[in-house]
Amino acid sequence: MTFLAFLLAALLIASGVVKVRSGQRAGLGLLPGTLVELVGAVVLAGSAMATGRLPAWAVVAALGIFFASSLHHVGRLRAIRRRREESEGGRLAAYVKYLSASDETT
Repeated sequence: MTFLAFLLAALLIASGVVKVRSGQRAGLGLLPGTLVELVGAVVLAGSAMATGRLPAWAVVAALGIFFASSLHHVGRLRAIRRRREESEGGRLAAYVKYLSASDETT
């Protein structure tokens, strides 16, 4: 069970680091779910080292945090991508109007 705890903690840390990096690149900042995930990974690994045993509810809770944080993060990134695509369409239309207007004046 200790190996499972360390494996799960490594998964949570890796996932948290990827989410922090993608959140920074997208301008989201540090999301609370990601912070909870990273703290949970440290607590999970520390608990496994201190006691040598890990309750089953801790594993279930860590997986729940992982999935909830991942779904929240994906939803936020999807919303950003959708807004960006909408604004790109508007900017392209404005640029085409600008080009067609400059063609008419020349």
